[in-house]
Amino acid sequence: MPDEATTLRLAEGVPLFQVLPVTLDQNERPLVLEEFKIPGDDLAIPYAVSG
Repeated sequence: MPDEATTLRLAEGVPLFQVLPVTLDQNERPLVLEEFKIPGDDLAIPYAVSG
Protein backbone atom coordinates (compact mmCIF):
# COMPACT_ATOMS: atom_id res chain seq x y z
CA MET A 1 0.00 0.00 0.00
CA PRO A 2 1.52 3.36 -0.99
CA ASP A 3 2.06 5.95 1.69
CA GLU A 4 -0.30 8.93 2.04
CA ALA A 5 2.18 11.47 0.69
CA THR A 6 2.49 9.51 -2.55
CA THR A 7 -1.25 8.86 -2.83
CA LEU A 8 -2.11 12.52 -2.23
CA ARG A 9 0.79 13.70 -4.42
CA LEU A 10 2.27 15.82 -1.63
CA ALA A 11 5.65 17.41 -2.05
CA GLU A 12 8.24 16.56 0.57
CA GLY A 13 7.69 18.55 3.77
CA VAL A 14 4.05 19.48 3.11
CA PRO A 15 2.00 18.96 6.28
CA LEU A 16 -1.12 16.81 6.24
CA PHE A 17 -4.23 18.06 8.05
CA GLN A 18 -6.49 15.28 9.31
CA VAL A 19 -10.14 15.91 10.23
CA LEU A 20 -12.18 13.25 12.07
CA PRO A 21 -15.78 14.47 12.49
CA VAL A 22 -18.13 12.20 14.43
CA THR A 23 -21.90 12.23 13.91
CA LEU A 24 -23.89 11.37 17.02
CA ASP A 25 -27.46 10.10 17.37
CA GLN A 26 -30.08 11.72 19.62
CA ASN A 27 -28.62 9.82 22.60
CA GLU A 28 -25.12 11.11 21.77
CA ARG A 29 -23.89 7.69 20.69
CA PRO A 30 -21.46 7.66 17.76
CA LEU A 31 -23.15 6.90 14.46
CA VAL A 32 -20.62 7.82 11.79
CA LEU A 33 -16.91 8.58 11.82
CA GLU A 34 -15.54 10.25 8.70
CA GLU A 35 -11.91 10.87 7.86
CA PHE A 36 -10.66 13.70 5.68
CA LYS A 37 -7.02 14.32 4.86
CA ILE A 38 -6.14 17.67 3.33
CA PRO A 39 -2.76 19.03 2.21
CA GLY A 40 -1.86 21.77 4.69
CA ASP A 41 0.35 23.88 2.43
CA ASP A 42 -2.50 26.17 1.31
CA LEU A 43 -4.78 25.95 4.36
CA ALA A 44 -5.81 28.63 6.84
CA ILE A 45 -7.68 27.74 10.02
CA PRO A 46 -8.99 30.79 11.88
CA TYR A 47 -9.92 30.51 15.53
CA ALA A 48 -10.73 32.93 18.33
CA VAL A 49 -8.69 33.22 21.49
CA SER A 50 -10.31 34.73 24.55
CA GLY A 51 -8.79 35.49 27.84
